[in-house]
Amino acid sequence: MGAHNFTETSKVTDPDVAYRQLVEQALHEYGSDGYNGTISTTHGFRVVSKIPMTAIAAEQYAYEHSERCEKWGQCEAVAVGVATQTKSKIVTFNVPIDDSAHGLRVDVAMIAGAASMPLGSVTGFEVLTSAPKFKTTVTPPGPARKVWVTNPSRGVEYATKAAALAAARSTAEQARVVSTSTAVPAVYVQPTVSATVSQQTVRTPEVTVASRLVSWKVKARLDFVVGDKLEFDHWLFYGMAAS
Repeated sequence: MGAHNFTETSKVTDPDVAYRQLVEQALHEYGSDGYNGTISTTHGFRVVSKIPMTAIAAEQYAYEHSERCEKWGQCEAVAVGVATQTKSKIVTFNVPIDDSAHGLRVDVAMIAGAASMPLGSVTGFEVLTSAPKFKTTVTPPGPARKVWVTNPSRGVEYATKAAALAAARSTAEQARVVSTSTAVPAVYVQPTVSATVSQQTVRTPEVTVASRLVSWKVKARLDFVVGDKLEFDHWLFYGMAAS
């Protein structure tokens, strides 16, 4: 048996009544099983913010803080409000990327931070453009070393000339073709087979070129509340439900 995040909403203004009604509704719909995966598996709640925040801000807050709620423990509640008037602004910013990242997730908290605006005032956003930025680096060659090789060769390197000569001799001897034909009584041999030996200077690696994702440039439209006042609309409950 495990646990998972949940969210529930209620328009009842009294959070105690709202919580009780949500629990009763969950028990009615899903039964009294202690692992039914609903708010009924929590034991009480605590109000985190009585000051209303926008719906998108409340959802982001719940996403970031649900993990601090414990299975069988209390859930949390924040007040959610609606704005009578909003405005928009364009914000452009760079998001640093670590070496393990393969993409970018833009959320409301990121954009609010870039705009130096309280998260609770944001009513919505839209990413207009986004572009990755890469940094290319060139690593110089490694230390030089002398090796002996043969041709034809299988890519084998030899530390001494004598070892390369022995390999070339073996290659030449094995390359001779002796064939017989039952149709025509004859024997065919390859009269001349050769293998060359040469010395090379090798650097490992020769050169390394790497392109690394370092940041992501984002341009977004941010919608926000004019003034600080939001009219209460509902409670958002979130936490961990036993399942």
